[in-house]
Amino acid sequence: MKSLRYGKVDLIKDQTYYVSLENIEQVNENTYEILFDGIEKSKINFLNQTTLLESYEEIIPHLFSITVEEKIYFEIKVFFKKEIYKSKWFKLIVSDKETEMPVSIYIDNNTDEEPVPENKFISVIKQIHSRNSISKKLNKFFSWKNFKFGNREEITQALNQSFIQNTPHLIHKLNVYNVGQGSLTAITDQFNTPLLYFDLGGGYKKYHNTYSRTLNLCFKNTQTIVISHWDGDHIETARRYLTNSPSKLDNKTWIAPEQKITISYFKLAAKMNATGNLIIWPKSLRGIIRSWFGQIIKCNGSDKNHSGLALIVDSPNNSIKKVLHPADSAYLYIPWI
Repeated sequence: MKSLRYGKVDLIKDQTYYVSLENIEQVNENTYEILFDGIEKSKINFLNQTTLLESYEEIIPHLFSITVEEKIYFEIKVFFKKEIYKSKWFKLIVSDKETEMPVSIYIDNNTDEEPVPENKFISVIKQIHSRNSISKKLNKFFSWKNFKFGNREEITQALNQSFIQNTPHLIHKLNVYNVGQGSLTAITDQFNTPLLYFDLGGGYKKYHNTYSRTLNLCFKNTQTIVISHWDGDHIETARRYLTNSPSKLDNKTWIAPEQKITISYFKLAAKMNATGNLIIWPKSLRGIIRSWFGQIIKCNGSDKNHSGLALIVDSPNNSIKKVLHPADSAYLYIPWI
């Protein structure tokens, strides 16, 4: 099975995209949400003329949200198991003509306004073989090879920047900020001044309305920002600042794990790199890195949630001496020693 068909294709009116699978999530007992992330077919030749780091602002990701009942979900699940799951490219054809697979299309419009989806229907989901020239172009352009991989020494040095830049504090702690359905925390001094952020997330997509409109972060004494893993609810605030107030993030060092990610996240990674210094924590770097505030731990699971970074804040002079922040990882995948 190399394609799924839900209706007839009109080559004149239908729209075609190159996408990869972002996520499959169970919404309730009998309903699932399937997310694809991709670009318009017409943009493929543009990728030959430039690189991601040079032209990331010209990349316009499209996010496809499909809510299906159990019957269609199992059909799609079998398709991805037989073809290639969560790592390769697909051709997605959508139209106005009704099929049994409606889709909401969200376009990355570089604003923090509530996204208004375009509602269409999917006609075809077709695998693009890894040896296909289109697949090779996409893999070359959207690749971690464009970025700098760190080693243990470089990551340790980046984590210690906040300590070096500021006088040693008797007490440091973990503060949690209200960003709706998402995660944003910071290691602060005793006066609640952020020294290092761990995730800059927040409510996004269908949880957009949970995001706090009064959020105003302080970066005065912050040199380093750690991203636990590449999920929207852990980087939405980063996206907003990089879009609307990029100067506040000038010259910051970002640390984020090497993971299988889609186009939207590669674009954001390029923005991080352009405003500052993005260091990728490679898959091969396992275990724990210790710093003045505690530890960053590389989780050892297989998917994005369980293969990211976890945090331990160790503050012996504080009333709460030790705190674990697992991000979205299950405890099972967080090595303690």
